[in-house]
Amino acid sequence: MLVMGILVWRRRTYDREARQPFTGLPLRLPGQWCREKAERLTERAFGRYMVIVLVGSGLATGCLFAPSGHRLSLLGGMLLAAMALAAWMGWSAEKEIREASGYRLGAAGEQVIARELDRLMATGHRVLHDVPFGSWNIDHVVVGPTGIFAVETKTWRKANRRGRPEIAFDGESLRRGGGPPDRRPVEQARRNAASLGKWIAEATAEAVPVVPVLAIPGWFVTIQRSSDVAVYSGKGMSEHLPKRGKARLLPEQIQRIAFQLARRCAADEAPAGRAS
Repeated sequence: MLVMGILVWRRRTYDREARQPFTGLPLRLPGQWCREKAERLTERAFGRYMVIVLVGSGLATGCLFAPSGHRLSLLGGMLLAAMALAAWMGWSAEKEIREASGYRLGAAGEQVIARELDRLMATGHRVLHDVPFGSWNIDHVVVGPTGIFAVETKTWRKANRRGRPEIAFDGESLRRGGGPPDRRPVEQARRNAASLGKWIAEATAEAVPVVPVLAIPGWFVTIQRSSDVAVYSGKGMSEHLPKRGKARLLPEQIQRIAFQLARRCAADEAPAGRAS
C-alpha cells in the first residue's frame, strides 16, 4: 500500500511538471470538469483505505513488540482507536466513491449532449464545451445565427422499475417520475445564461441575450407550459435549438464571441467548484 501511495504522489508530481509539446492550450472537452472531479475523489478515497491498512499494520506491529505485561491493555486501547478511525475513514471513502460515480455519470451525459450539439457546426454554429467561470462552469455554449445558448446538462439515473422514464416541465420546475417538483436545475440554467450574457457584453461589447437551456439525456420530457428555459431530452436537440434563439448574429459577431469563449476554454486549470 505504501508503494501505491508513492506511485499516486509521483503521478501527480509528474503531471504538474510535465511540459506539453504544443504551444497553444487545447479547448476543454465535454465533461472534463466532471471527470477530473471524479478522479480526485477516487484518489482521495483510495488514500483513506490506505490509511486504514497502515493503521492496522501499525497496531499489529506495536502489539507484537509491546512488553508482555502491558500487551493486553495496550491492544484493547489501540484496537478501539483503530476501529473508530477505520469506521470514519471507511464511511468517508464510501461517500467519495458514490460521489465520484455521480460525476462519471455526469461526464457521460455531457458527452452524449456534446455529440448532438456538435452537429450544429455544419450550419454555421460554434459549439464550446465545459466553459470555466471561476468556481463553476457551463457545460456547453452554442453561438449561432439565431443567438447564444447556455446549455446545462443534467444526467439522472433511472429507477429500477418498468415504465416510461418521464420528466414533466411546468415552466418553473421539473418533476421526475411523479416525484416532487425541483426548481434548482431551472434556476441554475437561468443563472448560467445571465452570467454568460454579462461576461460576453464585457468581453466583446456585444449585448446579446442568452437563452437558458436544460438537456436531460435518456429521459422523455413533457412540456406542460412554455418558459424562457428550453428543456430537451437530447434527441433532435440540434434541429430544434436554433428556433429558440432571441437574436440575429452576423458571421463576424459569431466569430468575435466564439473567439473570446475559446480563450476562456483554453484555461490551464479546471474550475475549483460548481454552481449548485
